[in-house]
Amino acid sequence: MKARATRHQYWFQQDGAPPHVTAPVMDFLHSKFGGRVISRNSEHRWPPYSPDLSCLDFCFWSLVTAQIVRSEPQTLEQLKELVEDFARNMDEEQLRKMARHTRRRAELCRSEGGGHFEHLL
Repeated sequence: MKARATRHQYWFQQDGAPPHVTAPVMDFLHSKFGGRVISRNSEHRWPPYSPDLSCLDFCFWSLVTAQIVRSEPQTLEQLKELVEDFARNMDEEQLRKMARHTRRRAELCRSEGGGHFEHLL
């Protein structure tokens, strides 16, 4: 049986968008993840212009955005519900494909010495 990571082993990774690095947001993240935060304003810095290795960045958000455009939610509550439903209803094959693509991106990133690799996809 494979060992699974516990919540206390997870790292939180985010880009440097200004709303993501305000003091209240960073305080909240550090309260939940301790020193395991990768961000523009943390001990573990997010490199500027770094490649996307998170399947949320390179896959999920583009898929859910297309659904949002089709559905045209009228309220924040409808938007939240749409995103949650989309995530909850992703089929197993979609998730496997995203995992495989994440691994491929990580391998390419490593082979490029941590630099950009998107041109190799």
